[in-house]
Amino acid sequence: MSDEIIECVKCRRDFIWTEGEQRFFEEHNLNRPKLCQECRTQRNSDRRPGMRDSKTSPFPTDQFQVAKPPPKSRKPPQKHRTHHMTQPVFLFGVPAVILALILTMVLAQAFSFNTLTVWFIAINGTAFLCYGCDKLLAKLGTLRIPESVLLAVEVIGGTLGAFAGMRIFRHKTAKPEFQRRFWIIAAIQLILVLGYVLLVKP
Repeated sequence: MSDEIIECVKCRRDFIWTEGEQRFFEEHNLNRPKLCQECRTQRNSDRRPGMRDSKTSPFPTDQFQVAKPPPKSRKPPQKHRTHHMTQPVFLFGVPAVILALILTMVLAQAFSFNTLTVWFIAINGTAFLCYGCDKLLAKLGTLRIPESVLLAVEVIGGTLGAFAGMRIFRHKTAKPEFQRRFWIIAAIQLILVLGYVLLVKP
């Protein structure tokens, strides 16, 4: 991972997105920045009401003393229990599995392939669509497909479709941690296939 140059969407000036900032954004699952530091600072200052400068006050500060209100006691934020069906893993994982099953049934009715071949085609098509959908969601800046869902689709057989989706949509190619997990899963699958062909299959 190296520093990246991004064009600010507001002032159209280029700014550097450092390697440390990229790691921070990746760890907190944040979208890549669109504004430079100056525009972000200006935006934040516009959102907060300005405080009156004491130097512009018509009264001398050494003669008048403003009574400060007592500090308000802050209640600790209440933790709301989020229903598991509203979590991104279920919002995107369940439809992905359903789509793979629907494709499997359609292909099984249309072609005379065995079950394993039909599932292989269906899950790889689903993986390809998941990567394309997540790339679109990233551009829109909305809720993203979790990386755990993308890797889970690979685990259940969609490695080729996931690889094609990464290359065609240029998605997740600049994230070393995701790439490391992806290729570990692919290597394990390759070892299992070779072991089955050499040791089990007559």
